[in-house]
Amino acid sequence: MAQKLGSEFLRTFTDYEPPVLFGRTKRQLVMTIGTFGSIGLSVLLSVTHFPKWIGYILLGAILVPVFLYGTKKDIELKERYRFSLTIQKRSYRTEQPTKGGEFTRHDFRSHMEITEVDQSRESTQESAETNPQT
Repeated sequence: MAQKLGSEFLRTFTDYEPPVLFGRTKRQLVMTIGTFGSIGLSVLLSVTHFPKWIGYILLGAILVPVFLYGTKKDIELKERYRFSLTIQKRSYRTEQPTKGGEFTRHDFRSHMEITEVDQSRESTQESAETNPQT
């Protein structure tokens, strides 16, 4: 559990949205008006014998953004696309700065005193192999 300063009983108010009208927040009002507006538009289009495929396109064009805004998915999508489209510069630091900024053919050779094997473990295994009675 993360350590937080302050009271455990007070909630953070960073994501609090005050009610605007009829006890609803701005997002809830936009979603309600958009939903009922699209229902009214679909009824109007069906009464006037408008082609159904145009009605479906109009309903999708109205309901999808209203739904995304009303459920706060727009914030998540905006952050995701902003992160993927932002050019990110990463700097890496090597242990040894190069001389003059270029590598030579001797820079990647292993040195004699550096080994990848733990010598102390090899000596104990060799002694166990030579003295099987211990």
